[in-house]
Amino acid sequence: MTKLAVLRPEPECQNDVAMLAERGIPAIALPCLSERRIPVPEDSFQDASDGLILTSQRSLTMLHPDHYAALHHLPVLAVGARTAEVARQYGFSDIYAGSGSAHSLCEHLQQRCEVAGRRMSFDWLSGQDVQLDISNAAPDGCTVTRHICYAMENRTTVPASFIAQLEAGEISAVMSLSARTLTAFVQLLHTHNLWHHHRKISVLSISSAACDVPYDGKHNLQWQEMLIADKPDHASMMALAHNWYHSGEYC
Repeated sequence: MTKLAVLRPEPECQNDVAMLAERGIPAIALPCLSERRIPVPEDSFQDASDGLILTSQRSLTMLHPDHYAALHHLPVLAVGARTAEVARQYGFSDIYAGSGSAHSLCEHLQQRCEVAGRRMSFDWLSGQDVQLDISNAAPDGCTVTRHICYAMENRTTVPASFIAQLEAGEISAVMSLSARTLTAFVQLLHTHNLWHHHRKISVLSISSAACDVPYDGKHNLQWQEMLIADKPDHASMMALAHNWYHSGEYC
């Protein structure tokens, strides 16, 4: 049975494996990054603002419990539905759930500022590495203060079960939602002398940027196929995986 490898960190990795299974797509979890908490100074949220931006499900889990009292009164602008649900679990009530991309969240920020008719300020709980720096991309009339509360570190080992499936030709594709994650996967292939297998693997990517792996000067990437989602959001990523699997020779 051919499988699609999900490379995202946990808990998103297992969530996506479950969602793919619901669509009839066999998938395997291979989280290529792990999280490291970065302490946020105690006085980070003393100034009142107009909202809290969340671009990851893990952002709130990285904060010290003492921070929540300073944040619960704020509206939350979550990048997607799953991040919004985490905010609800942490006691927030005024929550906007975006379509799944930081770009669409910036568009929503602009709409909020236009409706308010005044300068607005937001606090953003962020990872160390982001595809779009919202604090720099914020629209006119909007100030976004970035608080980096976690970093993602590359995985260094691969389970023997995954290697066996890869060598048996059972892993036909990987799902990439960031260039950082796909790069970490490529590095794992190098480390474990599995590089040659990538030629039989397709890449399903949320965007062109998410499959842009830096050339290391030694090896040329020769993926079997590279497919890009119609839109840079999670729903389009799932639709891409569905179309890839059910329109091919895999099911």
